[in-house]
Amino acid sequence: MTYVAVDKKADSYKYKRSFGSSILDFKNDRSRWPDSLSAYYRSIPDAASLTVSMMVDWLGQQSGIRELREGSDQHTGFVTLLGRYTRLKKNPGSSAGADVLLLTALAYCQVIEYEGRPLTDPVHLARMLNGVYPFGE
Repeated sequence: MTYVAVDKKADSYKYKRSFGSSILDFKNDRSRWPDSLSAYYRSIPDAASLTVSMMVDWLGQQSGIRELREGSDQHTGFVTLLGRYTRLKKNPGSSAGADVLLLTALAYCQVIEYEGRPLTDPVHLARMLNGVYPFGE
């Protein structure tokens, strides 16, 4: 019988890093933007680049989750949380927290990709964020 050593911490970091990278790639690569995000971005005068705040507002607009929308009492908290998610690319050991509303919006808008395919299930995103292989095992 052969045993293979598995470094669970390294795997955990890999998934968290992939989660953070996927958000940044989506945010920075306009070729990945759906038409609705392109239209949203064009509607903002003098926007130099897509900010995390804009992205959270667009996620709320598309998913129908009003708590994410700019002007809601909770918008700033979600901007902070999405910012933490993106920083996992550089520091996967940090805790990003998890919020079902933001994960639902990220899944609905197909922001996160894993191995070239979009993740549309918030459960998969939560597992990935927690450093667990997203499709079970």
